Amino acid sequence: MTSLTSFLTLPIRNFGTALIVSHYKLTKPHLIIFYTPIPNVIMDKIEWEGTDSDLEISLFEQGLICRPNPVFGDPNDWLCLYQISEDEYDIGHSDEVFISKLLKGEEWAKDSDIEGFLSFVGEETTEGFLELPFVQKLSSLLRYWGCLNIFGTYSCTMSKEEAKEYLNDKVFPFLGEVA
Repeated sequence: MTSLTSFLTLPIRNFGTALIVSHYKLTKPHLIIFYTPIPNVIMDKIEWEGTDSDLEISLFEQGLICRPNPVFGDPNDWLCLYQISEDEYDIGHSDEVFISKLLKGEEWAKDSDIEGFLSFVGEETTEGFLELPFVQKLSSLLRYWGCLNIFGTYSCTMSKEEAKEYLNDKVFPFLGEVA
């Protein structure tokens, strides 16, 4: 059995969960769909959040929007749409546990990296930073360390137009109309 290099799970309204798998021997990511129904009532109430009250400004000028991802019942899991470059966007997952571990030196960041980051965001302590809202924390991490360091590989790259449709819940990447 071969090992996975990366995977991404995404909720699909009215259907279940999509698992996008990328492996070093595959030329393209593969899509696997699991039927795990999420009631429309839950999916319809999940709103994108950004660092600005205008989500388009959050995504297209500040580079990030997120929303809770209830697919696996983990209250800490967030689905994130973020900017890679001028006209490229991607989706990924992050959570409070990762951010906490990263800033407590339990991930790849060294003490000097963490001190530099806290100075960059104007916080004196890790604890003070960890009290901020999730999207604000993740946005700061992305501005300081970049997308690749925070999310890893780019698995679902999309154009600005596709990201705008995704923001407005009109289409789901790779799957076409789902709303």
